[in-house]
Amino acid sequence: MESKKENVQRLIDQNLNTEKQAWLLGAGISKEAGIPLMTTLTSKVKKDLTEASYEQGDTDLGVLFESIEKSLNDDSNIEDILSHIGDFITIGKRNKSKNVTISSNNYDVDDLQELHRKIHSAISRIVRNGYSKSEGEDAKGSTIRIEDHLEFIKAIYGKRFSGKIVRTPIKFFTTNYDTLLEDALSLYGIKSADGFWGGSVGFWDIEHFEKVSNEVSAKIFKLHGSIDWYNTDSEQLIRKREGTNYPDEETSQLLIYPQATKYKLTQRDPFAQLFEKFRRTLTSGELKLLGICGYSFSDEHINEEIEKAMLQVDGSTTILALVEEKEDGLPSVLESWLSPDCTWKENLLVGTNKGFYHGSTENLLKDENKDYDWWTFQGLSKVLSQGAEVAI
Repeated sequence: MESKKENVQRLIDQNLNTEKQAWLLGAGISKEAGIPLMTTLTSKVKKDLTEASYEQGDTDLGVLFESIEKSLNDDSNIEDILSHIGDFITIGKRNKSKNVTISSNNYDVDDLQELHRKIHSAISRIVRNGYSKSEGEDAKGSTIRIEDHLEFIKAIYGKRFSGKIVRTPIKFFTTNYDTLLEDALSLYGIKSADGFWGGSVGFWDIEHFEKVSNEVSAKIFKLHGSIDWYNTDSEQLIRKREGTNYPDEETSQLLIYPQATKYKLTQRDPFAQLFEKFRRTLTSGELKLLGICGYSFSDEHINEEIEKAMLQVDGSTTILALVEEKEDGLPSVLESWLSPDCTWKENLLVGTNKGFYHGSTENLLKDENKDYDWWTFQGLSKVLSQGAEVAI
């Protein structure tokens, strides 16, 4: 009779070896690479912005940032702040005065747009160079390391890649702004599609994913944008690498989620298009595995898309969610998906630092003396390359 441990190993290995798979990757996969998580990133942006404002003798933008931050919930992050600023910009443009009152102070649209631009610049600089709160000060030059991403790509393609195109490309959906995933694919020699035509400077074409489908082994969908995406003054979305001084960053806009309010037409709104790709992938009925790593399940939009899709696909897709289990338990959305009321709970596998769950909130591998590492990006790579036995 198969033991619980053997059952878990079989479930993980069987699903990881399926051909038609996609991955949802969050900020956690880049933490060890030197890129801060959202809370630290928010604090760092605020620190840089306010310090720069005071040094330049212009405290208005620093005060404006703090006013907007204080008006939001305590758990709000830099994406929430950007979204709020975008809303104020929209309101200001509708007002005859072109002004908005925030915490009893009047600000015009130009002030809000300048703050928005400087926040984007700060995010780009921090994500590009890296930042560790524990170090206490900024490093000189980039501290980013790509080794973990490279090991992941080697592990996920190692058994199936022999110099030829994988028959069914693996789809990677990520909320991260950094370029480590696509860089690792290139360094390992995997042909990939990211929605752009061109080289160091490329232009956006949503049909790019389908046009090159038979030529690539990976498709990358950056759901929240990227530090190398810019919307030009002619409203053309461009991907550009560091070192190019065109398009002019003063007249173009770094395109990271959620500031998509000005792009009304579908072809000018990559976020709507990317989420549609995510939705279609989940509901196609062909996807066998959705692997999730580094994602905190705090994005309600993404959670809703997953839940709606799982209600439609009628058991054809399995979710393997690798996540940290804290003292107060699993993320609430996973608790609800594992509950008796969830009709697709048997299609949900959850691996945490404290054990493993399948179809219920019963921990199949609970061991007070064991701390599992398969939920981490590094641990996942080991399981992919050596099998689940290495982690149990």
